[in-house]
Amino acid sequence: TTTPQWQNWVYRRFKEENDPSYSCYSDISSMVNRNNLSPRFIEELLKNYGGIDNPFAQQEVEGRFVAQVGAVYPTFDRRKHLRAPYSGIRFRYVVAGVDWGGRAPYAILVVGLDEDNRLWCLDEYYKSGVSLQEFTHACRQMKARWPINYFVCDGTNRPAVSALVSDGLRAVGMRRRGQDWVQEGIAKITNLFSEREDGTYGIYFHPKLTHLIWEIEHYRHREHKEGQAETENPIKADDHLLDSLRYAVEYLLTYIPRTNTLIGKAIPFALVRDGEGGISLPEIPVLSPT
Repeated sequence: TTTPQWQNWVYRRFKEENDPSYSCYSDISSMVNRNNLSPRFIEELLKNYGGIDNPFAQQEVEGRFVAQVGAVYPTFDRRKHLRAPYSGIRFRYVVAGVDWGGRAPYAILVVGLDEDNRLWCLDEYYKSGVSLQEFTHACRQMKARWPINYFVCDGTNRPAVSALVSDGLRAVGMRRRGQDWVQEGIAKITNLFSEREDGTYGIYFHPKLTHLIWEIEHYRHREHKEGQAETENPIKADDHLLDSLRYAVEYLLTYIPRTNTLIGKAIPFALVRDGEGGISLPEIPVLSPT
């Protein structure tokens, strides 16, 4: 027995896949048993979970699969947003978001901007316990697989950004802009989950990106006891590829002009170097590789 959580493996196995090998599933909730419970108990139960209309009550009391309580990206849907790039797709620009590790995992996420201004998350690197030198080598390997224009990095680790530049990679350190910077990045990504006028979505994720998909589905806000999500920044855990995604989205949506220029043609950008290892708006965030 279990309480349903988001659209996890239980949901996929019993609800979506309809595998006959797992045919013993049934929906049972506290509300089914209400005739054996006192009205006062039921009233207190619902009150503790914020009322029958609260998603937390629907999950914990009714036993329903609902969008994860406190989910940062509740509109992410595997059926809509998981898609491999179609044959012949052409990208106007490709960047790799970079989140530095150490004890925590190092993370790289390759994101392409196509001719119709859709974002495609193409490849990921996620590994802990590696040195900066080993990680720089991983960046070079990623560059060999994809036509990456820039590595867009967390600008707080200035020596690490410089290490990529010294190794011949074009890298930029994104500097955090105020306490709302994370929320602003989350809002931009959330908007990309929406359906566009042409029936497509603003962002797609290759199904092989297992680490990133896991982070998206488990990224959440802290919750009040009654299950109401707070509006502060999400819990700072298991978000390394999501940070990489925010850096890539920030760069692509802010600095790449909305034209049909392809990566094989020249895109005019001023090369500037920030001696502190990061770039702040409104400057074009490009570090010279020299």
